[in-house]
Amino acid sequence: MPDAERQARTSIWKFTAIAFSLVVAFIIGYLASDIRTYLGSLAPEYNSAQTIRDVTDFVRANNAWPTSWTELGSPPLEGVVVNWSLDITTCDRHDVMTAIVPSTRRYVTYPHAESQLDALWEEIRDRQDEP
Repeated sequence: MPDAERQARTSIWKFTAIAFSLVVAFIIGYLASDIRTYLGSLAPEYNSAQTIRDVTDFVRANNAWPTSWTELGSPPLEGVVVNWSLDITTCDRHDVMTAIVPSTRRYVTYPHAESQLDALWEEIRDRQDEP
């Protein structure tokens, strides 16, 4: 095999190896990003779940929405965004479903969030139906 042919084949193999390595690196980076997002959403989502339970209990006991962590009787939980200005006499289902969310603004790892928020909405709707 002539030297020029050997160099051409070597160049093709080098190019193929580099291209393959870049594709593998991209896939690993993409997967690592997804894993990081998943793990980063665990604490805010489960803290949000606890907050939903606490707010539901508060509404049940006080017929009102809490206005702060202090009124709720809970220390501020990391990664939880709460709409403290919600009024249970005028709110609708959408308001309740978006009133307590993780800082990521979506639930990825906590599958029961929607059912918990639905239960909270039912509790509020019961209060709205009272004379």
